[in-house]
Amino acid sequence: MSRLNLTQAMAIDDLRKKTWQELMDILAPIRDAANKRLNRLNEAGQTSAPAYQAAMESGGKIYGSKYNSIKELKAEILRGKAIIKYKTSTVTGAKKFQKRMNGQKPTGKFFSDEWDPDRVPDYGDLSPSQIGDYWKIMHKLQELGQTSLSSEMYNSMKALVRTAVSSASPEDAVNNLMNSFPAASHEYIMNEISQKGGFVTEGETMLVDNALAVIDSYLNWRTENGYLGNENEKETEENSDFVWL
Repeated sequence: MSRLNLTQAMAIDDLRKKTWQELMDILAPIRDAANKRLNRLNEAGQTSAPAYQAAMESGGKIYGSKYNSIKELKAEILRGKAIIKYKTSTVTGAKKFQKRMNGQKPTGKFFSDEWDPDRVPDYGDLSPSQIGDYWKIMHKLQELGQTSLSSEMYNSMKALVRTAVSSASPEDAVNNLMNSFPAASHEYIMNEISQKGGFVTEGETMLVDNALAVIDSYLNWRTENGYLGNENEKETEENSDFVWL
């Protein structure tokens, strides 16, 4: 495989049949771009940005080698992609995020319900604390690149977040969300969460953390499997209570 540019490397989703050298060729532009962004964030004093924090917590900068298995190499490619997809992986995005967290309306277009009157959330009967949890999840989903959706799809996602934060317990939040998804997605969701370390089992943010993990994994599954495959479409018809994004 000849040298890939970043766009080409980011567009390769199926890593299953790639050789070691092909994977290294995919990693190279992703590694360079991710590490360059992390360096710029550090130089700009934006180390509190979610993208920078997530990178440090998941292993730091992207390695160019030192992989003991092809599984590790694939995981590093995915980690690099995740860093690049963060809106706060750029200095501009990090500064806009910081302004929003400080209560200042960004001057540029930075998608958020708070600044878009056409997408004001319906809080329903949520309490003030639940609304706080709602925004913790929504902000993190935005940072993960999961909110660039059509209005209809975005509203469906907001309904999922409301379902989660209005649940009585972290366990109920996970169960309520899973019951809203097609059964075809369940194995993928649980496997992805397991690979990332499993559910949080203690702490004040259990509900938010676990609900976020489930919703994020479901959206990843939806992205990988398309909107509605034939088998999933049939399942949806038989289970009309499923929420499809």
